[in-house]
Amino acid sequence: MQYGNEFKVGVAITVAALIAFFGARYLAGLPVFGAGYELVAVFDDTEGLASGNPVDISGVQIGTVQDVTLQPDARAAQVVLSITNDTPIPQGSVARISGLSALGNVGVTIDPADPGPPPLGDGDVLVTKPSSDIVGLVQNNAERLFGSVDTLITGAAGTFSNVDALLAEDGDLSATIRQLRLASASANRLLTSQAQQIEATLASLRQTSDNVGALTAQAGAFADENADSLAMTIQRLNRALVGVESSLASFETTSAQLDAVLAKLDSGEGTLGLMLNDPTLYHNLNTTATNLNQLVLEFQADPKRFLKDLRLVDVF
Repeated sequence: MQYGNEFKVGVAITVAALIAFFGARYLAGLPVFGAGYELVAVFDDTEGLASGNPVDISGVQIGTVQDVTLQPDARAAQVVLSITNDTPIPQGSVARISGLSALGNVGVTIDPADPGPPPLGDGDVLVTKPSSDIVGLVQNNAERLFGSVDTLITGAAGTFSNVDALLAEDGDLSATIRQLRLASASANRLLTSQAQQIEATLASLRQTSDNVGALTAQAGAFADENADSLAMTIQRLNRALVGVESSLASFETTSAQLDAVLAKLDSGEGTLGLMLNDPTLYHNLNTTATNLNQLVLEFQADPKRFLKDLRLVDVF
């Protein structure tokens, strides 16, 4: 059987297209026959991530980045990851962007969770965390870092200027050094002359420490020997304190009752309260006493006046 040239050309083009298609998928790290599943990750900064970048776990590529799109609010980017079908990823795994964005070799690294939870399925969303790219961190904080470096350099320049000015004053610096040497020599002479006294003082301190230790030991021995007496004394003190507390409670009760009585007297309640608060009784008593005094005086002056009409039988 013979085939025409058109058929041969069509077959060749079809085979070439299939080879190109499957070869592109193979080179891109995608399953050749379309198996696998997709996961979604949302990053605040993709750091130059693009379609075809690798997706790996523990340094082993398990898929590729299929698509990178900006979200409607323009605050984050959604990344679609194509994963091979023989790589289960547990729920709770975390995705992060790895590599050096400055060199352009970025990718997505997945830190798998502990085994146990069911694996993620097609279309599930991965938890993400910021990248640990050192170059990216330096780029994001370049302004603050350069400002700190500039401040540090300015301060260092000022310090070096002060040192230069100090070194330029040779006379003052030399005099200061001589004074320091004289002070050091004087201190050495003082320590040498007082060495014996210092040793005696240290010996006295050691003796005092030993005496304190012996006194502490004697106090401990005394406490051990008289433990029963001390316990009885403490019990008696406790009973005495209980009695004092009871007396204080009784005194407080009595004081409260006395306060109540005084309050009633002050408010005029009862006979005594009326007597204390009513001035009429005072004036009546004062008038009665005055009249009685006048009567006694008149009786002393002229007793016959009062006795002339009284008979002995009436009196007794």
